[in-house]
Amino acid sequence: MHIIGRLFAAAIGFIVAVIVAALFLLAAEVGLQPQSTRDADWFYAMFTVSSIVTAAGIGAFVTVPASVVILVTEFFALRSWVIYAAAGGAMGFAASKGVVLVSGQESTTGFDATVLMATGFVAGLAYWLVAGRMAGFFPSPREENPDRQG
Repeated sequence: MHIIGRLFAAAIGFIVAVIVAALFLLAAEVGLQPQSTRDADWFYAMFTVSSIVTAAGIGAFVTVPASVVILVTEFFALRSWVIYAAAGGAMGFAASKGVVLVSGQESTTGFDATVLMATGFVAGLAYWLVAGRMAGFFPSPREENPDRQG
């Protein structure tokens, strides 16, 4: 039963991390305020739609590598926020290299690569806050019997 709960927590954590990544990426690229007050309604409507589309794209891109990281950290009960932030940053770095391959450019700009890595860091921390702090498929003896000393 504990494993089912952990899988559910991992799924919720992944969804939250993808949404946070999409919001962070769009905020870094276009900002949080419209250029003029006249365009505010249009800006926020487009920001909302773009967030949904961006979250879907990010989710599709990172599902497999994130699943591997989640399974490894759950199996070995790795709970350090550094692991999740580093894994997210690595996925962001891979995304910056993927942009180069898809676009046919020589390389991404330093700003784009930095923003994608920072997006990965933020997403990794969001996952850690939701599910990573309690990682571990198998409860420790202390969790099974809290009255036991040792």
